Amino acid sequence: MGLSAVLEGKKLQRFELKKLKYADYSLLPNQINLLKKRGYIFQALMDGHAIPISPKQKHFVRMCRDHRVKPTDECEAIWKRYLLAVAEDAKLERLELQLPTTADLVFWHSGCEVI
Repeated sequence: MGLSAVLEGKKLQRFELKKLKYADYSLLPNQINLLKKRGYIFQALMDGHAIPISPKQKHFVRMCRDHRVKPTDECEAIWKRYLLAVAEDAKLERLELQLPTTADLVFWHSGCEVI
């Protein structure tokens, strides 16, 4: 995917992958490098900060917005994998926040009721 999308007042910079606490990217080193080099434009296209000008870029935006649209090349597949890992990590973090703490479990086990 070419990097010739029109960015609205943005300067290209190196993309930093989100740090995951619960999930894993399951990406090869060369795929991670691709995200670091091109992730900024992928993010800008997805968020609407860059105007897609080629048919491939327009497809990429559709793929990001509609889960039924499948990736057609390696860049799209890697970006989709990245997004799925970030979403999974967020989902697992929300679940952890809902789990009772060890102190809660000890309190409940002792037969005390929460007032």
